[in-house]
Amino acid sequence: MNPRLLILAACLLASTAFAQTFSRPKSVLGMKWGASRIEVLTALGEAGATIPETLFDSTEPRIQATGGKFAGQEVVMWDVELVNGKLVALSATMKAADSGSALFREIKKELAKKYGPPTGERRLSTLTPDQKRALQVAGARVPNQGTATSWKFPANLQEKESLTLSCEMAPPTSVATEDESQFLVTVRYASESLRAQLDAITNPDPGATPKSGRPLRGKDL
Repeated sequence: MNPRLLILAACLLASTAFAQTFSRPKSVLGMKWGASRIEVLTALGEAGATIPETLFDSTEPRIQATGGKFAGQEVVMWDVELVNGKLVALSATMKAADSGSALFREIKKELAKKYGPPTGERRLSTLTPDQKRALQVAGARVPNQGTATSWKFPANLQEKESLTLSCEMAPPTSVATEDESQFLVTVRYASESLRAQLDAITNPDPGATPKSGRPLRGKDL
């Protein structure tokens, strides 16, 4: 085969592989995983969240705040998890100005553009097995409680962190509705590897060997 054609074919293959390379959620709200408590509170404040003064003096592993915007959308709740004072997970629950189901589809589309096709999807349910059985015995339909689409980014030779991401659509807490246009949308980010690493430091296993150790802004997701 002509050497020039071989080189051209190799370039085409390389450009195709590059085009199919997707990002990983190495940061969230402008923060890298492992950010300190004060960095988290500062980032939330810059996003417009209302930060109670008590959160600055607290050492609780969870930070919850309201208000502000994420990806151009109104946030009704921020939920942040810290382990050993470092950021390991963050979620933003948003209320759409018009339709929750439309916002869910738009965010899911933007996430897929940036991070690739989702690796899973499931129906959400807060019903216990007994409650489900009671509905089935009564011949009643199990109510629609939402949907969750998820992405997993396992560690590999190039990337050492194991990360997860999900986009969920569910009815507001304590609101009995199956109207998806009224549902809230939550985007959750987490560094599973950092969480496990820090948790092992904070809660060591006694038997283990110690180790050292408004339009949607898709670009914000």
